[in-house]
Order: sequence, then structure tokens, then C-alpha cells
Amino acid sequence: MMINDTALMGSYQSQGLLKPIDPDSIAGHDQISVKSWSSTMGV
Repeated sequence: MMINDTALMGSYQSQGLLKPIDPDSIAGHDQISVKSWSSTMGV
């Protein structure tokens, strides 16, 4: 699941709602740009 709300990502992370994802485990991961992946990473 992707939550496209970078404004609230810190809040989601502090609440424990975000979990690490291995991009290689997702079908079609090679079609997602590096910029898109990095925008979904928490701090």
C-alpha cells in the first residue's frame, strides 16, 4: 500500500503505521522511478 501524503508521513511514522518495504518484493518495481521510491521513505 502506498500512502501518498508526504505532509503527514512523519506523523504516520511516529505512530508506527509505516513499515519497511523491499521494492524487489513488489511486481513491477522496476517501473517505479528512484525519485518516486525515495519520496515514500520516512526519515
